[in-house]
Amino acid sequence: MIDTTVTEEELREIFSDVLDKGTSCAAILVCYRKDGEVRTEIGIPYSLSDVLEIGPYLKNIVTTPPHDYERRKKRIPISAIVVCKRIELSDFI
Repeated sequence: MIDTTVTEEELREIFSDVLDKGTSCAAILVCYRKDGEVRTEIGIPYSLSDVLEIGPYLKNIVTTPPHDYERRKKRIPISAIVVCKRIELSDFI
């Protein structure tokens, strides 16, 4: 099994300009362990506090979270994260 290489401090540093804000200029690609598998998600990082909370929205990213955000968000424990990468949204939209 791959050792976790990502810490909360690293995530805060990488995404300091987008966490806990209503708008975002970056997405996150994150690989994490769940149920014995490594899974991959791409989304907008919204908050970070022992878990990384991401939304699956790459549209309407300059507005507040969508009305169904609570139902569709992902909460990923930081201890499960294997690797992550910042994706600048300006690179593809």
